[in-house]
Amino acid sequence: MQTVLNYNVSSHRETLTAIVSNILEIIRRGIWNFFRLENEHLSNVGKFRAFKSVPLLFQL
Repeated sequence: MQTVLNYNVSSHRETLTAIVSNILEIIRRGIWNFFRLENEHLSNVGKFRAFKSVPLLFQL
């Protein structure tokens, strides 16, 4: 951040910035996961795509 914005940041502020950005990333991933799951649920209603085993592409 010092290189890009060209100003000095105290170590406390740098630590706080890292913590806040990590918390925001966790929230962002949670929201994205919710929308992915909701989309999967909406596209899977009545199709019952769940299965017990996945066929392999090759013989064992």
